[in-house]
Amino acid sequence: MEGCVDMKKQVCMKKSGGRLHDIQPVVSKLVNNGKVGEDNTLTYAGFEPSNLIVLLSQMITIGNAESLFDKEKIIPRVIVECISNERDDVDFFLSTMESVVREMQSIKEKEFYVLTGISLDVRSCLKKEWVINDCKITLSEGFDSMFDSRKEALESLSWCGSDDAYTSVVITVKSKTPKGAMFKGLRALNVFRALLCFDANNVQFIFGDNCWPINKVRLGRYQTVHKSSGEIVRSVLFHEKRFKLESSLPYFDESKSKVINNNIEHHLSSISDCKYSSLIGSALERCADALDEYDCDVAVVKLWGALESLVAYGDSNCERVPVRVAAVFGNDVFIKEWLYHIKDYRNRYVHEGECDQRSVHLAYKLGAVFKWVFIFFLRLKRDDVRGVLGLLDLSSKGLGHIELKESELRDARNLLVGKGG
Repeated sequence: MEGCVDMKKQVCMKKSGGRLHDIQPVVSKLVNNGKVGEDNTLTYAGFEPSNLIVLLSQMITIGNAESLFDKEKIIPRVIVECISNERDDVDFFLSTMESVVREMQSIKEKEFYVLTGISLDVRSCLKKEWVINDCKITLSEGFDSMFDSRKEALESLSWCGSDDAYTSVVITVKSKTPKGAMFKGLRALNVFRALLCFDANNVQFIFGDNCWPINKVRLGRYQTVHKSSGEIVRSVLFHEKRFKLESSLPYFDESKSKVINNNIEHHLSSISDCKYSSLIGSALERCADALDEYDCDVAVVKLWGALESLVAYGDSNCERVPVRVAAVFGNDVFIKEWLYHIKDYRNRYVHEGECDQRSVHLAYKLGAVFKWVFIFFLRLKRDDVRGVLGLLDLSSKGLGHIELKESELRDARNLLVGKGG
């Protein structure tokens, strides 16, 4: 865990480069300037603490609990304990926060529903129920009446616009918290969307598409969490900032849907059998997020990161990404040069702000490359990712090198057999 010496601890200071964040000044200011009321409320006079609380939340991690709880809500509770005990040192702050997080994690999981939509013609003949990462994803024409509080809540917030023509999605999730349910449910849906878009997306740039993301199947405008009764949890309500109403929804007839269903089912089965499935799943989520972007430069940066997470796993630098990816395609020199060009373009965009309208072509190319790298990682049965990368490194050296190694291995085997005889 980042910044943690004791791996059993969840609450730790994050690292920035090679150094730990120095949270002492922030903790001291929050503790020494705060007052605790009779009802354990925390108040400040003379300055607004919210910025410091946000800063502190970015300087520490709570490990696996990040997806379950809001650090900004936990920190004031910890500061109250620090003030009550007249302690402003980092050790006491971290140990207290550790205790609070563990106490909060002791609650049992409950069933929640995550509701959203996807830009897919509801008449498509796709399979209507999928199970991904212990989440049941149900596609339908509309939401059941038990979820009417969703519509009421959105209307009360005056959030305009409608995506009623989209396919409705209900994700059944078990989680300790509503936030955790949203996080878990959307991750599963993004894996599903990534696999679906492998077949739904255009394989190359078509004139007129540069105003839209590459992904054809994107999230609806709103994502809500509901209790098992169907009642909405108003404190956890997401608005898709990149949403733009899609007027022409993708439609898949029975023949096309059969192919897509089979492909998705095959990929999901392969992922479940894979010994590095969490890495594969995370890369798929990042791919879905990248190709949802309207800005193709941002899409290239994000998609390159998704590719690196597989092909440069555990490496301190990513110089071998183009060579390893080319090995997936039989050491194709054109693929290798494409990847070197995309890598250089990505670096210039990030570090120098350089961009080019033709980046849409790079995004499409990188999306196609990612798909086949993903399939390669699934097809190749290895105990861990390093075994896959080792094979790619060996293959990248060419057939002549491999034949030489085979000859050396034969000679070595003969020596051993001769010695044994």
